[in-house]
Amino acid sequence: PAVNAPPPVVNAPPPAVNAPPPAVNAPPAVVVNAPLSPPPALRPETIPQRPGFVFIRGHYEWRNNNYEWVAGHWERAQPQRRYVEGRWEPQGKIWVYVPGGWQ
Repeated sequence: PAVNAPPPVVNAPPPAVNAPPPAVNAPPAVVVNAPLSPPPALRPETIPQRPGFVFIRGHYEWRNNNYEWVAGHWERAQPQRRYVEGRWEPQGKIWVYVPGGWQ
């Protein structure tokens, strides 16, 4: 008995694949809430030596439209590396914090 089946398709194109949309040239990110003036002077922190550790100085962060002090902390020293402090830098009309790190 013959079965009513569609004839086989020869040389059919491959099935469609969900390809990502083409890249779009998006505009640069806009900083909505950034300080327009430099931070206050760093607070003095007198810290005794602690063998095997490095004291990471405190710094100001921009929070709730205001500079807020973040106290310093200890980190274990890393052989052959040194810690470079973070800093605030002007970029156009705003100030941006560049975090510190080990180098």
